Amino acid sequence: MLFAAGVSHTGAGVRCGVKPVLFIPCSITALLPHADGATLEAVGKFDRWIHCGQPELSVAGLLVPWIVFIGALGFLAAWLVMAILERTGLSRHVWHLPLFFVALLVLFSSLIGALFFP
Repeated sequence: MLFAAGVSHTGAGVRCGVKPVLFIPCSITALLPHADGATLEAVGKFDRWIHCGQPELSVAGLLVPWIVFIGALGFLAAWLVMAILERTGLSRHVWHLPLFFVALLVLFSSLIGALFFP
């Protein structure tokens, strides 16, 4: 069991003033050590959406890097823009279409990543 101060409550004859608090990473106990159980339960349910800096998401028990989802959304957005440009005939003004597509992919992936995972 990990404690807030890193010292056990029951030492070898030495009593410290720190009460043992279970350290739960990415929860409210790091900020508010006197939080009650109801608050901890609500935060535990909300933690699965925050991810607290975790570089991967759990999809059906499989850990997938979040950049895969961001890249897929960026790809779909760039593909949609390219389809609109080709349908309207504006793609003839672009010198190098594959390079422009890659630039759109990077742009949309960066924007989506900045919006959803700052």
